[in-house]
Amino acid sequence: MNKLLNFLSVLCGTAALTITVVGLTACGTNTNYVDLMRVTGETEQRIMSDEATYRADGNLSDRVRAWSDIKRLREKQMIMAQRIRVESMPEVQAKTMTVEQGNAKKAELVAAATARYQQAEALPRPTQGITAM
Repeated sequence: MNKLLNFLSVLCGTAALTITVVGLTACGTNTNYVDLMRVTGETEQRIMSDEATYRADGNLSDRVRAWSDIKRLREKQMIMAQRIRVESMPEVQAKTMTVEQGNAKKAELVAAATARYQQAEALPRPTQGITAM
């Protein structure tokens, strides 16, 4: 049983290293590197805690729960690494607006809508010009 636990911990460590290496080779900017390392570090701390719980629990249901938590955290780590990698792609960055660009676009749309509203207000109404009999 002890050999199985050692094998599982080595396997988990290898998977974490692989995810980190793949993520780092995919990341192009320092910001993404820092984000990936932060996510990896936080996830690794949780996984180590769950692995300690997994080893300490003698109850099978608790071990299964801890193992599923470890698996879920590994999947989350892979998804975050993929998301960071995609965000670093030039074609994605070209379509992404900064906050200032978003505010400018919003102001432009509001100005256009206001101009259309004022033009509509200036049009004569069907009831204008009708006199009471």
